Amino acid sequence: MTTAILEPEATSVTPNHNTTSASPAPSADNVNNATVEASEIEIDPTTHLPFLKGVNFSDFNISAVLKSRLRLAGFTTPTPVQAKAIPPALLHQDILATASTGTGKTLSFLIPMIEHLFGVRIQSLAGCRGGT
Repeated sequence: MTTAILEPEATSVTPNHNTTSASPAPSADNVNNATVEASEIEIDPTTHLPFLKGVNFSDFNISAVLKSRLRLAGFTTPTPVQAKAIPPALLHQDILATASTGTGKTLSFLIPMIEHLFGVRIQSLAGCRGGT
């Protein structure tokens, strides 16, 4: 599981790549910590949201269609929670993120979910009747 506490002051991210077992929470001995320093975070003058310097939605490993739709909707720079949560979620890793209201947590989970759904093939139900 990837655990992230993402606030403008500093960010702590804890990855645990074992997502297939129902094991207890990782102990402090087997967890890798990464911290985003406050100097890596800026505040967008238009939205007043924090973002990581030099990270864009176009940098994520997502389809060109989703990148285009994000850009058309005005999303170009992810917030810190998005920048840290989206990449492991795209790799189907569990994410636990804590951040203030309005910092982009919902989009952090939606982008990987939408990307995953783009790749799912659904058998056509054309010509099938619903049973009654």
